[in-house]
Amino acid sequence: MIQGYILDENKVPLPCADVARWARWMGQEPAAHRVARDETERYLVSTVFLGIDQHRAFGEGEPMLFETTVWFGDGERADSQRYQCWNEAVAGHARVSTTLAMKIASADAAAAAALRAMVGRRCEVNESAETAGVVDAADVGERIDGAERAGAGAAAVDDSVPIWIIYDHPADYPHCFVARKFLYDGASTATETVLTATSLTLIRRNVINAMPHVPNCLERAPGDDAVIVECWV
Repeated sequence: MIQGYILDENKVPLPCADVARWARWMGQEPAAHRVARDETERYLVSTVFLGIDQHRAFGEGEPMLFETTVWFGDGERADSQRYQCWNEAVAGHARVSTTLAMKIASADAAAAAALRAMVGRRCEVNESAETAGVVDAADVGERIDGAERAGAGAAAVDDSVPIWIIYDHPADYPHCFVARKFLYDGASTATETVLTATSLTLIRRNVINAMPHVPNCLERAPGDDAVIVECWV
């Protein structure tokens, strides 16, 4: 049987065998059992008192009565962290929230750097084409996907930034969506890593799961190859 708990005036969990009393207490305003909450346009970090000890339901471990959960803007939920007491929950919430904010800031910085590199490369391609007197729309539109293929198979360095480009049924994979991985460390290098999926939703999910941080999506530019959908950094 799952044991119910309530909090006393000092935020200390107390066992509550009276189901009716427990239900009344849990039915209070959410603030009564909310430890902390941080919300932005991109994620929500919420830490609450659960009121039940789910660990004991499986007959193992100490009571874990508090939980921190991260929700992202697309509805995806990250792994939860659980704690025994209020103070642990407060500290755990701060740790999760701070770490997530730092990871997102780092990802944003990497995305900005990659975007600057992409823009710089576009300018170089345009200048070269104009000098030659020929502007090839396919060449101008390539975002990492063309000349860098010469670097396919090169070893990745530790500080390189992974970049994924999603394609809509390209010529070499005509029956599915494809995501190809590139590495950026001052220059873009193609890798042999490829993901496939039957829908855009699934390929996006696969790319997000493959990223070591919370990624940013860059929309395709007007001049990009028609099969390019977007870029994830």
